[in-house]
Amino acid sequence: MRHIQLFEKYDFKWTQLKKILLNIGGTKVIKRYEEDIDLLLEKGEIINFADIDIVKMDPSQCHRNSATYYEYYIDNNGDAEPFICTGWALLEGDWIQHSWILLDYGEYELIETTKLRDEYFGIILDKHQTLDFLENNI
Repeated sequence: MRHIQLFEKYDFKWTQLKKILLNIGGTKVIKRYEEDIDLLLEKGEIINFADIDIVKMDPSQCHRNSATYYEYYIDNNGDAEPFICTGWALLEGDWIQHSWILLDYGEYELIETTKLRDEYFGIILDKHQTLDFLENNI
């Protein structure tokens, strides 16, 4: 019985997230388990940025790519503060689970490691969340 209640609670949250994303744009949300669903519902936002840089890494490996880029940037003393973002990105009408990097130069530069997306919705991870993300994706 408890499993059914948990599923129903998650399904309700999934429906809320799907509505948020489709109100931004697109026609479909590709359903995947979202471990950060509570954070996305509470703090998720459209991520605005002043510039974008596409750094081609492994296709379809955005989480691992973002973790790898973050660690490389920190290890090589980049000149801006890096942040990992995770959430959803709109590509050709479909919302897909996605992660990316923001560099803070006073205005954000988005680092995309796969292919350019139309919109980015998610959360900017804090230091503790970043450490968890790195541990789970490297």
